[in-house]
Amino acid sequence: MLLCSKYRDFNFRKPPMSITRLNEFKALPGKFEALTEVFRRIVTQIRTVEGNERCEMLLKVADVDSDD
Repeated sequence: MLLCSKYRDFNFRKPPMSITRLNEFKALPGKFEALTEVFRRIVTQIRTVEGNERCEMLLKVADVDSDD
């Protein structure tokens, strides 16, 4: 699961706000390591974007062990 927060200022005469987005992905059997490596690179890139406040990759322990 990816957890990302980004600062947005739409300039609509309201205070700026943070937007948080959660994305959940499940790897195909035998593809867990490949998928986590792809998302590790994506998280690294997102963290460099202007306005980014937070970006994390969260793993479910039960899913890591079963890999299915």
